[in-house]
Amino acid sequence: GYYVFYACSSLESITIPEEVTSISYNEFGGCSSLKSINVHNGNKNYMSENGILFNKKRTEIIKYPEGKTDFIEYIKRKEVKAAIYSKS
Repeated sequence: GYYVFYACSSLESITIPEEVTSISYNEFGGCSSLKSINVHNGNKNYMSENGILFNKKRTEIIKYPEGKTDFIEYIKRKEVKAAIYSKS
């Protein structure tokens, strides 16, 4: 369902299974300890790099984990379109 992990402040990492086809906006909002979002290699819609959730083509950041602190450094190293970036 939607917002299953919303405001789960104790969540530090998660792996998105192969079967997940959509992730709601702000699904991980309020997860202040979240440092890593990983994606099963077989997922057809999403991928992760360095714990950051991207669309499969890696052209959009879907969610940058709130517990990570290196966003500016990451963007300087990579050419990506930050479509959704919220630090709630």
